Amino acid sequence: MVQVERARPDDFLVLEALVEATFIETWAGIVDEEHIRQHISNGHASRVVECYRYCNNADIFVARHADTLVGYAIGVLAEDDADVYIPGFYKVDKLYLKASLHGQGVGKQLWDAIVGSARSSGAAGLYLTHYPGNARASRFYAQQGLKKVGDTVYKCGNGDYSDWVLAAYWNELGSASDDRGVIAK
Repeated sequence: MVQVERARPDDFLVLEALVEATFIETWAGIVDEEHIRQHISNGHASRVVECYRYCNNADIFVARHADTLVGYAIGVLAEDDADVYIPGFYKVDKLYLKASLHGQGVGKQLWDAIVGSARSSGAAGLYLTHYPGNARASRFYAQQGLKKVGDTVYKCGNGDYSDWVLAAYWNELGSASDDRGVIAK
């Protein structure tokens, strides 16, 4: 059984390895593998962990199977210095899960945990950036009711990837959009 809970201080000792492993699993076969290697070698996992480890306004949830971390979600009330910023919205910055657990409801558990924190933050809704080439994630976000509201570019290694900005007000969550997670406003 997998349990989702707020990250404990000792989770940060092993979170970096999970960040790296899930990043590689998620993007292999979707984006250029050389760009993935460059991104990881440039310290992606350590930057993610250090960015949020001491951040007072970040919500960090982990999925734990026995004593092993198998997924994580990170969110923060957006600030205008973020790469992509929607005023008054909460940013879901990371949501990753070991591939062996895809399709078992664990991603939804992580999603529900981060949405619960987002709602209590006082934000008007939430948003995230998403690479449309990740079809599994597109379907998941569509099921949650997110809609495309813009575009941005995500750097991975030496590559630039066009991401969608997906968002929803609270009353829109849970009402599925189309099967690709995109209904432009």
